[in-house]
Amino acid sequence: MSQFENDREYSTNNLPLHRLLLFSAKFNVTVEGIFNGMKMKETFSVFKTTSRQLACIRKQTYPKGTYTSLQNGKYYYINSTGKTFPRKQMFFEDDTNKSISVCEQIVFSSCVGRRINLTSEEYVKFDNLSIFYNRTKTIKDFGEYEIEGGQISMCIPETYPQLSPSDSLVIQTYLTWVCVALSLVFLFLVIQTYVLFPELRTLPGKNLLSLSMSLFLVQLLWLIPERWYPPTLCYIVAVIKHYLYLVSFVSMAIIAWYTHSVFASKEVQRRRPEKKKIYKYSAIVWGLPAMFVLVCAVVDQKDIYAVYINELWCLFDNVQAQKYLFVLPVGVILLFNIIFFGLTVFRIQRVHSGTRLVHPDQSHRTMLWIYLKISALMGFGWLFGFINLLVGKSTLVFSYLFVIFASLQGVYIGLAFVVKKHIWKMYKKLLRKNPERFKLEVSSKLLESLKTCKETTL
Repeated sequence: MSQFENDREYSTNNLPLHRLLLFSAKFNVTVEGIFNGMKMKETFSVFKTTSRQLACIRKQTYPKGTYTSLQNGKYYYINSTGKTFPRKQMFFEDDTNKSISVCEQIVFSSCVGRRINLTSEEYVKFDNLSIFYNRTKTIKDFGEYEIEGGQISMCIPETYPQLSPSDSLVIQTYLTWVCVALSLVFLFLVIQTYVLFPELRTLPGKNLLSLSMSLFLVQLLWLIPERWYPPTLCYIVAVIKHYLYLVSFVSMAIIAWYTHSVFASKEVQRRRPEKKKIYKYSAIVWGLPAMFVLVCAVVDQKDIYAVYINELWCLFDNVQAQKYLFVLPVGVILLFNIIFFGLTVFRIQRVHSGTRLVHPDQSHRTMLWIYLKISALMGFGWLFGFINLLVGKSTLVFSYLFVIFASLQGVYIGLAFVVKKHIWKMYKKLLRKNPERFKLEVSSKLLESLKTCKETTL
């Protein structure tokens, strides 16, 4: 049985739960019971308090006999230093020597979770006990790291930031998952179609196949939750993601360049140099990003600068790496695509204006569809991401537009190049031959395409 007292004004045998959870003033709880055959009655004071983890700067420990208690423990005198410290600055160690510890200064600590020991080459320590961490080029205050026996340990939180259900980021995350899943379905359809039908694998078709494969792989990796990966695999996934994203954007740039060159050329494209172009484009699309990412990985492994692995996202270690090694290259490529898209539209319009039109309305719709097909290949949905970076958190419109248009790029490619009447006729013709043979042919051609990826992906 318990008795509840609030400032000794009244008492009751019941302790309401809402009073226990939502109280503001201190109150007493009296507990009565029988313990070892004896009737006991004990009163406890209940009050609210806020606690926070503290860090002890320049901690010194003194065993019993090296200090003297003054004024019934209100102060402590250290024999070796001649200094006196108040009780609130002392900590009693849990040992047989009845040792006490003195802190020169007490600061708030955010050091929770795992610790990573640093070597002397990884940091520079200042007199105020802050350190400069070489990998991230940031300054860490005492409390963000620990010192134990002269060894400095960096604190790595094990918990991830919790998002409230009302947070718009949660909505955007689920929206992205849905859009990426749809994009993967359409990209798989594009890859399967262009692998099955050799007549589609012209130079532009191989450009499209290269873009579709890189987009499919990177979106598939994005869809797998990163926290399932152990640290080493997370690092590898981060490098692969960076590489595949860059391959995708370089593929878009090649498509922008090739499309413009087709409309700008006054000569009919000859068949002979097409094979040389395939090898040249392949070296650019898959080779340039590989060299760039290789340099980034070497810089990271040599501890020159932290580039990869963030255990929450498995991509970049910090904002600076993301800004200069991903956002900047992507921005340059998008600017390139915009320029050549504009030049292509200009060339098409000039040719179109010199053609006598029989049905102008139908012709305008055709031209609009051509422009939409070209723009779907150039990643213009990512422009909303750059606009969102510029406007910041002042509006969420561009954030949602970025999620929708960038995540659904595979859908746009599929609708523009596969969901067409003549493609379905090709499938019907193939199915009429032999349905069982069709299944076998699909699997064998997909395997053959993966084996010869380096030769025919572009």
